[in-house]
Amino acid sequence: MDISISKFRQKRILQRSATPEPHPSFRRGPGPTIIYTILFVLLASTLLFLPSAATPWPVALGLVVALVLLCAGCLLESLRSLHPEKTHRSTHLCLLYTMVVVALLIGAPLCYLVRSTFGEKGGDLPMLLVYCLPILLPHLIAPVSLSLLLGPVFGTLSGIALAQLFSLQLCLCFYNCKGLDEKTVLLLGIATLVTGLVTAAVVPRCIRCGNIRRPAHVVKISLVALAAPLAGFIVAGLLAEMLPNYSPDSWEWFAAVAIAVVSCFFQTIVVAGTLFIFEHIFALTSDIRLQNFADLSEPLMVRLAAEAPGTLSHSSSVSTIAAKAADCIGANPILARVGAYYHDIGKLVKPAMFSENQVGGVNPHDTLPAATSAMWLRNHVKDGLAFAKEYNLPIPIRKLIAEHHGTTLMAFFYHKAKQEAKAAAEAADDGRSPAPVEEGLYRYSGPKPSSKEAGILMLADSVEAAARSLDKPTPQAIESLVTDIFQKKLLDGQFDECPLSMAELVQVRTSIATSLISILHTRVVYPKDDADAKPAAEVPADAKPEEPASPPDETPDENKGA
Repeated sequence: MDISISKFRQKRILQRSATPEPHPSFRRGPGPTIIYTILFVLLASTLLFLPSAATPWPVALGLVVALVLLCAGCLLESLRSLHPEKTHRSTHLCLLYTMVVVALLIGAPLCYLVRSTFGEKGGDLPMLLVYCLPILLPHLIAPVSLSLLLGPVFGTLSGIALAQLFSLQLCLCFYNCKGLDEKTVLLLGIATLVTGLVTAAVVPRCIRCGNIRRPAHVVKISLVALAAPLAGFIVAGLLAEMLPNYSPDSWEWFAAVAIAVVSCFFQTIVVAGTLFIFEHIFALTSDIRLQNFADLSEPLMVRLAAEAPGTLSHSSSVSTIAAKAADCIGANPILARVGAYYHDIGKLVKPAMFSENQVGGVNPHDTLPAATSAMWLRNHVKDGLAFAKEYNLPIPIRKLIAEHHGTTLMAFFYHKAKQEAKAAAEAADDGRSPAPVEEGLYRYSGPKPSSKEAGILMLADSVEAAARSLDKPTPQAIESLVTDIFQKKLLDGQFDECPLSMAELVQVRTSIATSLISILHTRVVYPKDDADAKPAAEVPADAKPEEPASPPDETPDENKGA
């Protein structure tokens, strides 16, 4: 079957080659950030002030607004310092504000209910209910949800913000309350602050280090989160000793422990049940959802195994390399691993056009013009995005599919095109110089990697494919190849939009080289029978592997599909 096309058609297809779908995010820039901050201040101030019994109310309201503004400013400055690449992503900021407001929305009626009941009955109501209020407040909901959706930094910041706001909410609510003096209210606020700060310090780190693969695994966090109410108990115990009118009985302490366990368990259940709602509203993807796509029984993985087994093998190796490299610099190893599984699904359109799926030494590119071959390689990104949309893959995976080649030059076919132009000029024999070859027609459409995971995937993909063309995959040769490809990607500007620092690139390079050396290690030669048995020896250094389907050049990573 003739699959060559006219030059005019080639240019039209290359010019209309796909660009990645825009991220379904809210608008970016300072405008939305200011709007969301103003809304957050208004809503949070209202929720803090409504159950308040503080007087005079203008002074109390002004204090509340000032403190909430200070809290919002600290959140913005912390995000700018810790996550500069996410500062202008208003989706993330909006979700952070939303989770804090939702937690305050739960805490406000709870505080009001306890205050109204306690104020009516005075000392007849067990003081235990008041002293357990710091651990009843929903400290866990925002840190756990944000740690799963946006990372531990957002979870920690939300926990710190809620610790401050909850302590302020409790102090304002019980101010001038019958049966509680100012000293008791202040100590309750301190207990609330301690509980929130311990939650912010412990829970996000637990999620970062834990193996949270399913919604049911979120419940395990409640066991670690008990450290927060235990810290609150210590403060409450000191508080009880300092109060002359209250001495808790042993049964009340057992009841308090039971309340803490139930509270932590219930909050994690709420997070597990509502996480998908926030994923859908804010177009985000948690690691729990990503883990579902790592299953090799997923439809696209089954198709790869059946129609393009070579691509699946390549993707599996890249996933191992990328996940290890991402973990060593603190990026998301789950996203890197799952994205690597799907980065080449566009090759399902025509698997035989890519060398890892060619059998019998038949290479269709030997009879095709360079421009047509480049079109097939270039289009596998567009086709991958089409498959991703058809099979409803998460947005982060789609971005990795679109960015895993960046705007890299397909050097093999670019040089082949120059040779074709030179041969055509010699055949014409009219004294004219060869027609110039437009370099842009032999580059991928992009965009360039915009995340650490995308940059790691680009490097792991290129290096793994190039290493397959080595005649002698010795450790020295692999390290030299990895360094060479890293330098060329860097000089080509492929990391201009990527948040990877030079120090992180060095760590990634070392990790990838180590992984490749482990994957491409040599094996011993086993004797055929006892009569000819000889001591096992390593594979001879001059032994050559089977020749690759396509000849490598100075950028073999871009010719793996040829």
